[in-house]
Amino acid sequence: TGAVRLADNASPAGARVLVRISGTQLTFAQLVADADGAFSVAAAADEAYDVLATLEGYAPLALGPLVYDAEQDRFEDEQGERPILVLTPAP
Repeated sequence: TGAVRLADNASPAGARVLVRISGTQLTFAQLVADADGAFSVAAAADEAYDVLATLEGYAPLALGPLVYDAEQDRFEDEQGERPILVLTPAP
């Protein structure tokens, strides 16, 4: 339902993804990205979500609010695009 990428093209395997109900600190899901950086979780279509990705050695990145499109089985931004979280190396 989303993807994590690394700006330096290293493998994003093991990146942690936290999905929260938008505007709250309520955790909806905690996931680990696969070797390709993909993560997946089914969510309610009538909620908005914030997605936070972290990986040691990289600056964390949050996107949101996102909605869940059950028909496409993915999170989407306001333009209907699948979110890709691109992490940059930490300073």
